[in-house]
Amino acid sequence: MNHNKNIILRLKDFYSGDTGQKNYNCISNAISTFWHNIKNEKILGIGYTAIYLKNFLNNDIISASPFYPDTYSNTLKEYIIDPNANFIDCAIEEDVLPLANNSINRIILVHYLEYSTNIHLLMKEVWRILSPGGKLLIIVPNKFSILSYVEKDFFKTCKSFSIGQLYNLLYDHMFVPTHTSSALFGVPNFYSTLLPFHSIIENTGQKSLLPFGGLLLMESTKLMYISKRNLANNSKKFIFNTHSLGTQNNRNNIT
Repeated sequence: MNHNKNIILRLKDFYSGDTGQKNYNCISNAISTFWHNIKNEKILGIGYTAIYLKNFLNNDIISASPFYPDTYSNTLKEYIIDPNANFIDCAIEEDVLPLANNSINRIILVHYLEYSTNIHLLMKEVWRILSPGGKLLIIVPNKFSILSYVEKDFFKTCKSFSIGQLYNLLYDHMFVPTHTSSALFGVPNFYSTLLPFHSIIENTGQKSLLPFGGLLLMESTKLMYISKRNLANNSKKFIFNTHSLGTQNNRNNIT
């Protein structure tokens, strides 16, 4: 990854402010709709994830960061004070994750794909270390969100994704999308004015503006095998739904 130091400092500065804290609360709530009451599993976070992994202390958690590994920012050590918590901080390269095959139950990617220089290599490694049937949760900026147009300062240095792009990315790397959601429906520049109504804005967005939130969240399951013919067919089809992605025919075609 390029400009790791700038990325980590930028994210740290963002999350230390009022807007960042409000975004953190929204994203944490969105994550909890996917993963809740999880215990005794091995969870890996890749990217700027330590701030979110601290919510899973009943599990073995690993925070893997490609961002400026000689800094003490973006580490679980910053957030966890429980002496009995089982956690590891580590630095990684995109093409080599220092973990055994099929060794992780759940992986979450936050603030990573939008800065990645080689998503293909990363996804191959994610598939390798995730256990059969394991869960992958990706959180990325939404290409069709209002934030991608009005928040140029925040989005100008990173990529954004559409639902279809994420769907194809996952199928192309042997994952089947199972659940999608969105978060951040308010405009950060106006948070000081809209702060009292923030919960109302988020709840309304979840019900009626789901494809247009600032962030997309997509969960998928690791596949052990899918034929090339069906992969080619499935990767071009998607339906946005609050519970699943894909048609019944798509699911039946998976072998």
